[in-house]
Amino acid sequence: FLRNAKKYGRDKVLTQLYGDLHNVPKRDYISRELFLEAFFKLVSEIPKANFALKLHPTEDHQYYADVIRDKLPSATNNVRIISHEYIWDVLNATDIELNRSCTTAVESWLLGKPTIEMQLNPDEYYFSRDFSSGSDMVTSTESLISTVANYLSGASIPQNLVEARAKFLETWCNSPDGTSTNAVADHVHRLLTQHNRSPRLPNSHARNWKRIISYYLLTSGDHIGHDFRVYGLRNTLSRKYVD
Repeated sequence: FLRNAKKYGRDKVLTQLYGDLHNVPKRDYISRELFLEAFFKLVSEIPKANFALKLHPTEDHQYYADVIRDKLPSATNNVRIISHEYIWDVLNATDIELNRSCTTAVESWLLGKPTIEMQLNPDEYYFSRDFSSGSDMVTSTESLISTVANYLSGASIPQNLVEARAKFLETWCNSPDGTSTNAVADHVHRLLTQHNRSPRLPNSHARNWKRIISYYLLTSGDHIGHDFRVYGLRNTLSRKYVD
């Protein structure tokens, strides 16, 4: 982390938000360890529930697999790491979503799912009030277990959280009515058809094969690198993106 920060330069905004960036790796490590400690107790307290861990693509998946095998040897049937399945399908099959100020909470709000914001580390380096506004906040293992048990028993999402979700979606997503793609397409169409449009590039630029190859090389690397890391070489080449 620090090597990359030095190589690419430090963002002043990040420094203002997180303070001394030298402490970020340690603080994130502590957050992960506190989550795992709470997670192990949660699984032990609610053994009849099934738990799906959808890890971030940049995380070390093998670390989680090893520590779960070591700490939860008797829970191999109800704890699974989801490596390949698309996040939307995973959320659609869940009853409750646990996160740390993640966009998966917003996706869960669109599905009407209860979400729990885990702020177990008092020195957490990242916290978003907006992305946590529609979730139950827990700051201890005990509150995590009780909140999960409450929702599993059939509790409804509190009205204040329902209202916070609606406000967030209106502010950041305009409207979750399923017409956003059409709205974006209409906006792009208006930009392209307005009178003071930007001049087009000469045809010679459009037919420049070096430019076209460079474009595809630059854009393809984003998802190919991600797919190799998450799905592996065989699954990427065979387009097997499910568990």
